[in-house]
Amino acid sequence: LHVKKVNMVFNIEEIEEKEHEINHIIKIKQKILIQNGFNLQDHEIKKLDKEILHEKEKLELLCDSIQKEEEKFTGIALVSFNSEYGETRN
Repeated sequence: LHVKKVNMVFNIEEIEEKEHEINHIIKIKQKILIQNGFNLQDHEIKKLDKEILHEKEKLELLCDSIQKEEEKFTGIALVSFNSEYGETRN
């Protein structure tokens, strides 16, 4: 058997929280759009769009940095192997 790939497992609670926060803002935006007849030029909609974009940028930075933070590593690694038949086994 030969090791094909090692995937390290990280604690992603912060990422999940950020995604939940973004989804909450999106739901607020959806409600406002329904109330105002889908007017995308509405001041509140533009403000929420900026907030969503800002939070998505923060999420991207968080995703990029998580593997660099030792304390986020759970101590678990998933290892995939190639068998002698060329198949991948976990």
